[in-house]
Amino acid sequence: RRAGLMMVGGSLDVAYHSLWTHKSPLRVGYVSADFRQHPLSYLIQNMFKMHSKGGGLEFVCYATTGNDGSPYRAKIERECERFVDIHHMEDPDMASTFNRDRVHILVDLNGFTAGGKQEVFAMRPCPVQVLPGVA
Repeated sequence: RRAGLMMVGGSLDVAYHSLWTHKSPLRVGYVSADFRQHPLSYLIQNMFKMHSKGGGLEFVCYATTGNDGSPYRAKIERECERFVDIHHMEDPDMASTFNRDRVHILVDLNGFTAGGKQEVFAMRPCPVQVLPGVA
């Protein structure tokens, strides 16, 4: 069975949504414009070190702002399993990146604040999306 979501420039492959098995890692992606000198980074800077490496989970951080050279950004880049700078991408390209990376759970760390990517999440590039303040 194959399904797709239409968007500008193509479609998203949602067929993989039902293909996860315990043999492959469950990928969790964190999206934020605040992997920089910002209170969010101060509060979560140790979180990525505490995520157990391996164990069937894989964690990826996606930065929607450029590198500000802060120690917070450097620490998160260093301690996250994979860090991807996507600040130069348009929204449809970001959605395609999450989809192509086969992220199973996509977590929005911005919500409805400056730099939030609600338009990208509206494209539903991943099977499970965690959005703060949305029931």
